[in-house]
Amino acid sequence: MSIRPLHPIDSEVEANNSSNTSGTQSDPATKVTIFDGATQVDVRHATFTTVGRDITYVNYASEVTEILSALKPVDRSGYYVQPCMNGTREKFFGEIDTWLDDIDAPNVLWIVGSPGSGKSTIASSLVSQLTKRGRMGSNFAFKRGNITLSDPAAVWRTIAHDLARYDDSFASILAAVLKSGTVDPGRPDIASHFESLIMEPLTKRHNQSSPHDIPVIVLDGSDECGSDPSQTGQRNALLDTFVHWSHLPRKFKLIVTGRDERVHLSFRSCCKQIELPTGAEVDMDTTQDIRNFLERRFAEIGGPYLDSWPGEKVLDTLTARAAGLFIWAETVIRFVEQGLPDEQLEHVLMGNLGEGDNVTELYRQILELSFRDAKVHMLNVLHQVATVIVLAKITLHVDDLPSFILHPKASVIVILNKLSSVISVGSDSGIRIRHLSFAEFMCDPHRCPQRFYIDRFKGSHDMSMACLRLMKKCLKFNICDLETSYLPNKHVEDLSRRITRNIGHPLIYSCRFWAAHIRDTPTDLKENVDLTADVGDIFQSYFLYWLEVMSLMEEVMAANIALPGVAGWIRVFDAKLSDIIRDGSRFIVNFFTPISESTPHIYLSALPFSPRDSIIAMHYRSQFPNTLSVHSGLDRTWRAGINVLHGHKDAILSISFSPDGKRIVSGSRDKSIRVWDAETGEMVSGPFEGHTDQVWSVAFSPDGKRIVSGSKDKSIRTGEMVSGPFEGHTDQVWSIAFSPNGKQIVSGSDDKSICVWDAGTGEMVSGPFKGHTYGVLSVAFSPDGKQIVSGSWDKSICVWDAETGKIVSGPFEGHTDPVLSITFSPDGKQIVSGSDDKSICVWDANTDQITVLGTGNHSMELINFTCSIHCISSGWVCCPHSILIPLVPPTFLFWVPYSNRTGLCGIDTLLVLGTCPTRVDLSRFVHGTSWTLCYSSHASSL
Repeated sequence: MSIRPLHPIDSEVEANNSSNTSGTQSDPATKVTIFDGATQVDVRHATFTTVGRDITYVNYASEVTEILSALKPVDRSGYYVQPCMNGTREKFFGEIDTWLDDIDAPNVLWIVGSPGSGKSTIASSLVSQLTKRGRMGSNFAFKRGNITLSDPAAVWRTIAHDLARYDDSFASILAAVLKSGTVDPGRPDIASHFESLIMEPLTKRHNQSSPHDIPVIVLDGSDECGSDPSQTGQRNALLDTFVHWSHLPRKFKLIVTGRDERVHLSFRSCCKQIELPTGAEVDMDTTQDIRNFLERRFAEIGGPYLDSWPGEKVLDTLTARAAGLFIWAETVIRFVEQGLPDEQLEHVLMGNLGEGDNVTELYRQILELSFRDAKVHMLNVLHQVATVIVLAKITLHVDDLPSFILHPKASVIVILNKLSSVISVGSDSGIRIRHLSFAEFMCDPHRCPQRFYIDRFKGSHDMSMACLRLMKKCLKFNICDLETSYLPNKHVEDLSRRITRNIGHPLIYSCRFWAAHIRDTPTDLKENVDLTADVGDIFQSYFLYWLEVMSLMEEVMAANIALPGVAGWIRVFDAKLSDIIRDGSRFIVNFFTPISESTPHIYLSALPFSPRDSIIAMHYRSQFPNTLSVHSGLDRTWRAGINVLHGHKDAILSISFSPDGKRIVSGSRDKSIRVWDAETGEMVSGPFEGHTDQVWSVAFSPDGKRIVSGSKDKSIRTGEMVSGPFEGHTDQVWSIAFSPNGKQIVSGSDDKSICVWDAGTGEMVSGPFKGHTYGVLSVAFSPDGKQIVSGSWDKSICVWDAETGKIVSGPFEGHTDPVLSITFSPDGKQIVSGSDDKSICVWDANTDQITVLGTGNHSMELINFTCSIHCISSGWVCCPHSILIPLVPPTFLFWVPYSNRTGLCGIDTLLVLGTCPTRVDLSRFVHGTSWTLCYSSHASSL
């Protein structure tokens, strides 16, 4: 195993001497030391470029590193849990070491315990120990309430990146997987991430490795994963991958910590379990560990002059009250440190901490003592500060809070100092709750005193209002002072610095999470009238400016996900505003590419090409008059909505609607077949995994009750749950179809034959029909079921008698490339074919008479623009040098929707043949360094 940290390198690279033609070694004096002065150098994936005689350039941004960057690992540096104190928890660590060495034991270890029992400190200690042994692969600590660290979809891509950082072989295998395109790290497909990013490369890398050379994975706080109700499905998918880990060879070890209440039975049954006892179940080892902890920490507080303080009796009392909860003991120590030690300790001992829930009583006492003399104003500031910290979706910083609560920083610091035993401020000024149990206490009306209690529902409303207030105050046109519209965001110089300077963390937070806080707010709050009005203001004046921030932050997908939920929430109060928000969602969906790739093109591309009746476009166009104008070819309304159906793990090769249009069947390269609800996009059946290779073709029976599929594995399967296989072809099956009465199935194969099968029994009833000289790519029955038409790699079309297999018409020849698709007209008199030669032909079914509908018009041409411009495949219209010179960044003029690319022309073009033109007037179009002139202060009302 090659797991190496970065280390100092004393390297010399000998330059080639081009004048030395004798083949002898060059003079040692000519050696070039390229790492002189370097303290840490990582050259594992570096590329060295030699120019002339000497090495002149070292490329550290290697292809492998660039590919791995697509994983976008989560930054966990802000969270650190102190390991267990030396000499404590030795029993548990001994049991864990035994499990690590036992290759016959279950390969998943579950450390389970109640809140505050010390799970995270044990996990932190394990990370330290495994790192020293060279066995630490990756660790991920979940944090409830932090939208990044509680995201189930972030886990395996982050762990894969960790494993690749210090293991060259794993990195190369993983890079090959990512380069193949068989997995998309950007999609939240957790099962696919685990299979492609972890399981396959890990087993391939360590197939021959000994158990002690295989990295261990540690996941802490599994109960804090997927805490948002909308993530329940993803959390379950992650738990399923824990079960799938148990199917790996037992030398691959996974450690998971968490509470007991949110774990599936399937997970419990596949792992070894270590329980941390608390309360009445606490054992002597845990009790002694807590006493040792208290004794050492009090010794540190007392120093050399109070070596016996606070005494054996007090230590015994506190140990008993802790009842196995390390969080209780640790919080007591922090509370004692917060003031005069003797006085603080007396408060603890005088408190009613021996009855009921000791953690609850301790938190109550801390709040009562810290704010016993607080006036109404301080309690109000406390409530606002605590609400923001507890409900924040990610970690906020000290400097952020004044923007949300409208109180000065000094007031915030006073509150944080009083809460220092339960809330920490890190060296990065990040504010973090020390333990989840405190947040749960603050939001529980039965445990928390009323004057400190945080109502999550009311707090979510207040957070929504604070975010919207910040957006209305700070959002503006061209917020990051982008000088040109030609560059994609990724090529803007010092963009991260501009974002920090011009946007700032409070506004970034508000733009990302205002919608999430609204969705957390019940619709029956009386304060929602003001909230609805503020949402209306955002769409009236700031919607496009909000998209600017989301574009610059690479959060456009999150913006698209946010709006439908808000639209549904708002509809309770204002149906018209709900329609406006849904129109905004359509705006994002249809113009995702220009909005996400280049911020100026929110105005220069998305707005001009929006449908004429789009509510957003009609409102904002008057504010941005100096853009291109579409004189013809512009849609009046948004095109029919498209559901994006996610589930397949590889390319989708065939799809078909059911006869009633309510279902969709799909066949994939992942060997599976799935059935979807056409309206909701939900998978309703499958995956059916009978095929052993990719599925080329799928179809519904005429009654919609059965599915037939053809595969590269040479088989055909059919049935309500995909039965079979029908075997007879000797090569992959390219195409299948039901007969009109649903009783027969026709198939075309790469073995050059056509077969007809009984749909019920799977027996071949006719065929194989032979006549094509290459594979058969497409087949179809005539409407009366008596004939079959076929298209082939050999460029020809044949019509067959479905019973005898004789050719009754054809071969029809006219296409110059393979015939990819074929079907009869409804009356059976004509045949239409589509070919790789880009043409569509209509044939008389009984003769070879042909009508060519199109030749080559399925590619875009720009006609008669006043300047020479080109459109690349993604829809961008660019200057020529962007196309012809690979190293020059693209120069984006504007982006064209797919439906407008064929026949795009200038307004002065007189005639466009063979297609419906989209006429574009560029007379007022400002771009490049003049792009900001598109804006006018004139505004209309929604």
